[in-house]
Amino acid sequence: IICGPFNSGRSTTVASLLQFINANYSKRIVTLEKPIEYALVNTKSIINQREVGRDTPSFIHGVNDLIDDDVEVVALSDLSEPGIHERVLVLAESGKLVIALMNSNSTISAIESFLGSISDDRRQWAKDSLTGTLLAVVAQRLVPAIGGGRILAAEVLTMSPAVASIMQEEKFGQLHTVLQTSREEGMVSLDYRLFELVKSGKIAGEEAKKYALDPSSIRL
Repeated sequence: IICGPFNSGRSTTVASLLQFINANYSKRIVTLEKPIEYALVNTKSIINQREVGRDTPSFIHGVNDLIDDDVEVVALSDLSEPGIHERVLVLAESGKLVIALMNSNSTISAIESFLGSISDDRRQWAKDSLTGTLLAVVAQRLVPAIGGGRILAAEVLTMSPAVASIMQEEKFGQLHTVLQTSREEGMVSLDYRLFELVKSGKIAGEEAKKYALDPSSIRL
C-alpha cells in the first residue's frame, strides 16, 4: 500500500516500482488507473494499462477480471469504490503482487481505513487475509529541500509478528511503538525520517514541522 496526501508523489512511486519490475523481471503487469498518468513501455515485462471508465467500467470490475487471470502484478490507482478492499484481498490471495494507492496520511490510518471498510461479518477473514498477504505500507511526503527542489520523506511499516498481532486485536495505537522500535526490520516513522533529514541538513526544521504527524517530535 502506497499512501499520502495529494501531491506527495504516490503515483511516481508506483510507476517507479513497476518500472523496476519491468526492467529486471519477465512478468505480466496490469494497471487499473483513473486517469493513466505515466505511459509505461515494455522492457522485460508485458504491461497492460487499463483506464477505468474507458477500458473497464470500474475498479471492482477490473479486479474481478484479473482474479483468475495469469497476470502476476496488479497496480491500482484508487481504493475508494465500495467493496474494493475485499476484492483486492481476494486478488492478493490468488498469488498476485498488488500495489495499491490510498489517500491516508499515515501507515497506521491506512490499515485502520482498509479494515474499517470491511463489513463486520467479514472482518475476521479480512484480518487473516491482510496479515497473510501484506508486505508493507508506505506513507510519503515531498518536502521542500534546502537549496531547492523537493525531497521524499517516507514512513514505512512492514509486516512482522508484532504488527500481525496488533492488527488481529485492532489495537492500532500500538503500531506507533512498533514503528519507533523496529528499524532493524525496515520500519521507520514519518516524524523520525523528517528528523533525520533535518539533522543531515537536507530540509529545514520549520518545513519538517509542517509535514510531521507530531510536530513536537521534531522540536525534541
